[in-house]
Order: sequence, then C-alpha cells, then structure tokens
Amino acid sequence: MNDTIELRGIRAFGHHGADPGEKVVAQPFDIDVSLELDLAAARRSDALTDTLDYSKLHATIVRLVGERSYDLIERLGADLLDAILADPR
Repeated sequence: MNDTIELRGIRAFGHHGADPGEKVVAQPFDIDVSLELDLAAARRSDALTDTLDYSKLHATIVRLVGERSYDLIERLGADLLDAILADPR
C-alpha cells in the first residue's frame, strides 16, 4: 500500500529563465512536491530512517534551485526529480 507525503509552499530563490533579464536578480520559486511511497516500515518502527526526511528533502530542493541557473523550468524540474528519486525509499 502506498502513502502520500506532500510538501507544499517550498519557497526557493534562483536565477532562472530564457530572458537574460530574468537572471539578474534572484526570483522566488514556489514548489509543491507530492510523493507516493510505502510507509509501512515507518509505521512499525517509528524510525526516521524508515521514512522520508522532510527536512532533508526541503533543503535539497532549496539548494538545487539556488545553486545553478537554468534557462528552462523544465530542466530545473528534471534535476529536482532526479534528486528526489535518488532516495531509495
């Protein structure tokens, strides 16, 4: 059985956009993430190692948005997805 974890309203600042003017000043990006995963082990163990560390995920998203400049939001989204899916849970 899969459970859903949602992180909503993550605000991160980055220099993204195809127009050079969009990259001059960091812009706010609001990101929502919805993940489906099996949390049965976490329900049994009450151990953070058996679930998704929301704080770590939040920090990863903020870091990725801020550390690189992308022309396309689609590319930023792909890199965010790759980082999220790197967690084996």
